[in-house]
Formats: sequence, structure tokens, C-alpha cells
Amino acid sequence: MRLCEETNLDQMELSQYLQVDLNELMKWERNPKRIPITVMQKIGNLYPGPLDRLVFGKDPIDISSLSQENRIKILSFYFKDEESRRTPRVRKPKVHSFEPDPGYLETSYSYRAKDMRANELRISQNEFAYLTGYSRSMIKFWEDGEKGKTLDSILSFCKILRGSLDYFIMDNRPRSLFTGDLDEEFIANIRYNVKRLEKKHQDLYKYS
Repeated sequence: MRLCEETNLDQMELSQYLQVDLNELMKWERNPKRIPITVMQKIGNLYPGPLDRLVFGKDPIDISSLSQENRIKILSFYFKDEESRRTPRVRKPKVHSFEPDPGYLETSYSYRAKDMRANELRISQNEFAYLTGYSRSMIKFWEDGEKGKTLDSILSFCKILRGSLDYFIMDNRPRSLFTGDLDEEFIANIRYNVKRLEKKHQDLYKYS
């Protein structure tokens, strides 16, 4: 991760901004997955681009303009083409719907994780626990906002829910797809299908 180059700060200036030891910052440069979530959020406020670009070298795919139905189509396309992955089949019936409590903040990690699991991927907590390798009780604690999250757990959620790191931990970032573990050809296919669905929606709205 070329954090200093991307932010136009030297290591000393960056360590002072983040309020961390210089040696710790150098370790994070070599292994960004060890960065605490609170520090990653500070980096996100400093860095103008998506955090995924810093950590994985790939930009997420913005799907915020798509309807929920079209988001599910994109997820279905992803899972259909990734048969070798240990992933669930996306269901059409809305069997695990989730209506957020009025007290929920839409920018919170817990809300976003639960919303994507229940309303987009449409799998149960048990299925999600199996896919991530965490226990169901741990998933429930996280979704209820009662348990602290680590960057490792968030990255696990990114890969299964296809939510970008940027969307998970930063406020006011658009819903976007995680691409950190995909090859360029597959990313291009996803982008093409997102554009196709966006155009279809625009044409439908234009002539309605």
C-alpha cells in the first residue's frame, strides 16, 4: 500500500495525522490488513479515492443507482460465474427480509451487513456464519451492534456480501461491489452488466 505517495504526505506527517507510532505505520504499509478500523476511517477521510484502491489496488463497482431487484441480478451473475467458490445460491423469494429499526443509522456497519445479507443475498444467519467461518452467535452480535468488529472480519464480509471496504466502514459512501479478489476480465463483465441494467432502467423511466 503506497499510502504516503497517494496522500502526498511523508511518513512523519502521516503518523502525526493518524496519531500512531512511525514504526507501526511502516508495518501497515507492508500489510494494510493489520490497520485498525478506526485508523482506516481516518485514512478514508484523508484519501480522496476508495479505500479498496489503497488496500487491494482495485476500485469497487458503484451499484448505488441500481434498484434492489437489479442488485440481486448482479449478485446472481457473480455467483453463477463463480461456481467453484463456496457461496450460496441467491434466492428469488424474499425469505429473510430485514426492516431496520428506526434507531439504526444507515451508515453503520451493522445495518449495512444485515441489509446486504437479508435483502440482497437473502441468506440466513446460519448460512452466513458457515460462509464466513464465524459462529452464528458472533454474526448476531455484530448485526445487533453489540460486538466490536476487526478488519479481518470486515474483509470476510466484503468477500461474501460483495460489499466494498469503502462502503462498509466509511459514512456516506455509495453501495459498491467488492472486487479485490476478482480478475480484470471478470470485473469488466460485471461493469458491463451494471451499465446495461442502468441503461435499461433509464430507458424505462424515460418512456414511462
